[in-house]
Amino acid sequence: YMGWTAFTLLEARTNTPEAIRVLSTVLSAPHTNNAALWDAYAAYATLLLMENHSNDRILHTLISAVEGTFQNPSDGNFAVNPTRIVKTSKSYESLLNSTNPSSRQWASIAFCRCLFEYIRNSRSAETLCNVLQQCVAQKIERAGEGEVLALFDSAVNNANAWGRNTLSFRSKEDMLREGDWKSGWSSLHSLDDAAHRNLENLFEEVCCVLHHHTMTHPMAPRLMRSTLTQAMHAFPVNRLLLTLFLHTESRMRIAGRVRKLFDTTCARFEIPDLWLLSCRSEHNREGSLYRIRTLFEKAINSHSQRCPELWCNYMQFEKVHGDASSCHRVFMRAIQRVPHSKRVWLTAIRLLQKEWKRSEVIDWVKWASDRELLIRSPLDSLLQ
Repeated sequence: YMGWTAFTLLEARTNTPEAIRVLSTVLSAPHTNNAALWDAYAAYATLLLMENHSNDRILHTLISAVEGTFQNPSDGNFAVNPTRIVKTSKSYESLLNSTNPSSRQWASIAFCRCLFEYIRNSRSAETLCNVLQQCVAQKIERAGEGEVLALFDSAVNNANAWGRNTLSFRSKEDMLREGDWKSGWSSLHSLDDAAHRNLENLFEEVCCVLHHHTMTHPMAPRLMRSTLTQAMHAFPVNRLLLTLFLHTESRMRIAGRVRKLFDTTCARFEIPDLWLLSCRSEHNREGSLYRIRTLFEKAINSHSQRCPELWCNYMQFEKVHGDASSCHRVFMRAIQRVPHSKRVWLTAIRLLQKEWKRSEVIDWVKWASDRELLIRSPLDSLLQ
């Protein structure tokens, strides 16, 4: 089921109806109960929602997930008995109570429950967020204090090694002193911990549904903003959540909230993706060139300085908004920090070929060869 689910999600990027048909065929075949089956049901229900299928059909799918039998009606009538809806709601609750939060199907079951209650209540965004909070609260209650503190210590010890683990914005001592260790659970995250990874997956899927809801049902940004804010306090380096936050706030045209988020997050974690997202969030704002240049300078003077992608983006920015000499200066700094990155050399040649003479380009290619960088493309193709 993992293979079919991955295939249909890729197919959905270009042909969603075909992906729905394939996944419907897979679910209709005889199957055994396993963890990957819940992923397939969650993916199928999500695709139906994104294609604006009827509420009855989506409910039929989510009820079939609990009952363990999937069969599309031959007459196309997906109407569901109200009694089955009530029984399914209770079944989801008991199923989550009996599922280990560290098991891989927990996130899919929790997401199916959120989606079920969302559709059941006529696509209510309030209900979606409330059920999400219930699932998170249930996860907190099933974790003991010792487990929470052990995860906190694990995140502290592994932060430098992994570079993507995130810690609570409050110290462990503060949490103990205030007797509020449970409320800090959502701010503890370690990617090598299955339970936290499941929680991250749940937030990603629910936030995507909530984003789709805001696109199809005009509403105040309060719910989307509060849910994303909570998610990013727990997972501040999640690229999908950051992208959704940027898309949401860009419509509000309030720069301060986005800048404050990135200033805090970038200074804390110094991850290249965060710096690049921060720079890109400023592109459509008037008078932001100085701030973008400042962000690039902070990035290349941090632990991210050995990321070729940062240097290439900085060179492109200077070429477009600065001049050739500033782009050249950035290139000279780049080959000191990442001298063995072929991408940096080729980007510089592509951007500066009109300012360099042919003999200079040949010299640069030879210099790259001296650094043991083999450029296989003919020189004429580089100068096109």
